[in-house]
Amino acid sequence: MDHRAFKTEVNEQFARIAKAIANPHRLELVDLLAQGERSVEELAKESALSIANASQHLLALRDAHLVSSRKEGQRV
Repeated sequence: MDHRAFKTEVNEQFARIAKAIANPHRLELVDLLAQGERSVEELAKESALSIANASQHLLALRDAHLVSSRKEGQRV
């Protein structure tokens, strides 16, 4: 990969991260997850979001590679 392509790729990742954390709910979710692993249900309850809304925010964070998920039974 040449220097220009690398620089473009890095800047695109920075932009994805900035977009992902530009929302205060997402920042709160990142803060909660920095304290320890939690399920979507736990995160929704602790952040006063609906499960669907928390899930959408987590998807945006996952797309930016800021969080990862794993499934354990019915829980994510």
